[in-house]
Order: sequence, then structure tokens, then C-alpha cells
Amino acid sequence: MLSVPTSARNLGIFPRILVGLGCAFWLGVGLPSCASKQSGSAATSGLPDYTPEEAALFDDVLTPRVFGVDVDEQAPTRDRKLAERTKLADFVVGVRVATLAYEGAENRGAYRVTLVPVPPLLAGARPEGDVEIVVKTDNPTFKLLQANRHTWVGSRLVLFGRRYNFSGEVALHWRGEPDTPEVRAAIQQQALLR
Repeated sequence: MLSVPTSARNLGIFPRILVGLGCAFWLGVGLPSCASKQSGSAATSGLPDYTPEEAALFDDVLTPRVFGVDVDEQAPTRDRKLAERTKLADFVVGVRVATLAYEGAENRGAYRVTLVPVPPLLAGARPEGDVEIVVKTDNPTFKLLQANRHTWVGSRLVLFGRRYNFSGEVALHWRGEPDTPEVRAAIQQQALLR
């Protein structure tokens, strides 16, 4: 328990208020700001910066095949980015789309998507709880997500996630691939090489 020093008790009410405010300032404002800086730097210690090379792998995009759109893409077993992504990811896990919510103005909003990890873990460490991703209007995925918004909840995909140091804060960047036997086989092959 915090107590006012004996010398201040005999000074009257005004000095006691000043001493009390000084203690409150020191305890309530001074220490937490130092602690938050330390915890922020401790949380980001050892995390990589989000460079253009990293952004090519963890680009915050859901591939069109996640929505059932067939495009000419490389076979997963020959996709070098998928291989590199698997090696670098903090986690690679199958997920189920639990919720999808649009937030903000019509042309400047974003979809907030809650993804629930579904065992087994494919590579890396299991994410803590559900994973939330945000898809803004300038994201190449946005229009596909908007077109499928009424049917996409409950869908499954594979999510690659990696945490980065972004100006002293932890930021998750990700990539979504379709949950197919071919994608899983390519991930398993690379996970053995980790």
C-alpha cells in the first residue's frame, strides 16, 4: 500500500495533495510508459522487418483459387514462393472462415475476417487462438471477397502467417491458399526440410 511520507502529513492539506499527485504521476504515468516501451521492444525483439522481399511472400492476399476461381497458376509442388513461404512462416495451418464483417465507408472500408485454426498444424507453431485478417478495398482480393461474402463463411483455406516488427509493434502478414490435397502435399514436403 502506498502511504504519504510522515514529513508531508504535518504540512497541511495542499502539500499533501501535491505529494499525492507526485506519487500518482510517478506510479501511474511514468512507469507504465516505460513498461510499454520495454514490452513493445521485447515483443518485437528478433522479429524481421517487413521488406519488399518479405512482402512478395506474405502479401496479405487470398489467391483466387481460395474462392474457386480457376486461374493458370503453377502447380503447388513447383511453386518456389510456396516453398519459401512454408520455410519462413511462423505458422501454416488449415483454417475455417468463422466470421466476415465489413467496416467503414463504402469505398474506403475493409472486411475483417476471423479464421479458426483446424488441426492438424501443417508447419511452424500453432497460432494463439483465432486469427483475424483485414482485407482493405485496395487489396487485390477485395472484389473476390465482396462477390463471395454471402457464401464464404464456413469455407476452408490454408493460411501462412509471419509476424514482423513494424515500427516497434508486432504486425502479422499472411497469405491464403486453397485447402487442397495438392497444396497440403507441397507444404508437407517443404515442412520436412525446415
